[in-house]
Amino acid sequence: MKTLSRKQRRLAVVVAVVLVALIPIARHVFLAVPAHSTVVARGDLAEEVFGRGTLESRRTADLGFDLVGRISELRVDEGDRIKLGQVLASLALDQLTADLRTASSNVALAKAAIAKLDAEQLRVDATLRYTQSEAARAEKLLAADSISPRDMDLAVQQLALARAEVERVRSTRDEVHRQVEVASDAVRGRSVTAARAVLVAPFDGLVVRRLVDPGDTVTIGTTVLRVVATDSLWSRVWVDEMA
Repeated sequence: MKTLSRKQRRLAVVVAVVLVALIPIARHVFLAVPAHSTVVARGDLAEEVFGRGTLESRRTADLGFDLVGRISELRVDEGDRIKLGQVLASLALDQLTADLRTASSNVALAKAAIAKLDAEQLRVDATLRYTQSEAARAEKLLAADSISPRDMDLAVQQLALARAEVERVRSTRDEVHRQVEVASDAVRGRSVTAARAVLVAPFDGLVVRRLVDPGDTVTIGTTVLRVVATDSLWSRVWVDEMA
């Protein structure tokens, strides 16, 4: 038997190693590859586009008072949701309340004075009727020479005084009635002003800005809150046309 040389044995080992390494590759190449089938159907293709934009409302309102005053209360803050008619803020009503109390007191005093004058009117009317009767009777007695001209003059004088008293009471009553009307108008005006000192929501929505704090003084036209309606929103979006 022929003995292999060292070089031949080394070559044989290398060939054996290569053959062992090729076995998995040959198996992968020559084995059958499984096939998959797919049914192609027509359909809608959804394409997504991304962009940057802002969400805006179709209704925005800057709310403020049509009075000069000091903010006494703010019931909402930025990000709060609001409802139609909800009280949002109010002005300090100290002076206004005092004025309203004074005007109401004036109305009450004037009405009490009218009640007294009504009673006075009844008294002077009765006095006038009596003096008219006495003057008529004195005139008849004078014609019959039953009284002196001086007595007749006294009866006429009493009648004139009674008429003057009636006129005085009527004039006073008319003046007091005018005072009642003026005071009542003042009460109504103060009440309207008090209603204007309260800020209410004009619609359902959201507070996006609060520009004042409690204790701040505001004037006519000062924006207190900025609100937006949330029932009608739209978006302005910037999209890259090359995307």
